[in-house]
Amino acid sequence: MSEMKKRLEEMIARLEELEEAKERVEDLLYYIEEATNCLPDGIYPSHHSEMEWSDVLGQIESEIDEISVRLD
Repeated sequence: MSEMKKRLEEMIARLEELEEAKERVEDLLYYIEEATNCLPDGIYPSHHSEMEWSDVLGQIESEIDEISVRLD
């Protein structure tokens, strides 16, 4: 297999992994929001976890964009 073809297949596999991770993190953020909205008065959630997972989502989206540009 040529080196170029191998590299292309690796990028496609990485893109698939990232898309799956993105979907899972988006689901997680949705459920964090749902749980936050269900908390009774006087119970305050940590906003740090949502911020950190939003950062993770940003990293994933950035890498997806980089790979997509290379594949175009």
